[in-house]
Amino acid sequence: MWFGNTPVPTYSSCVKTADAYDHVTNQASHVLRYAIDASKLRDELGWKPEFTNFEAGLKETIKWYTDNQDWWKSEKEAVEANYAKTQQVIN
Repeated sequence: MWFGNTPVPTYSSCVKTADAYDHVTNQASHVLRYAIDASKLRDELGWKPEFTNFEAGLKETIKWYTDNQDWWKSEKEAVEANYAKTQQVIN
């Protein structure tokens, strides 16, 4: 995958070997904290996920942002210009 003239690594090409990380056991509360309940989306709006394969979804997301730069580029440039001037992040 490419972003302009720059190759974009895929998720699998970024994954390091298992010994590159310290494994910590998740506590049940941590796992549930980041899980979403999409039942209202499914039941009330009929929503279904388009992608269930992480890598395919990531590739499509990168492609969408590459193909739709007019949607986000001016906002990104404004945030970067403000940061260059103030060294503060806009929330």
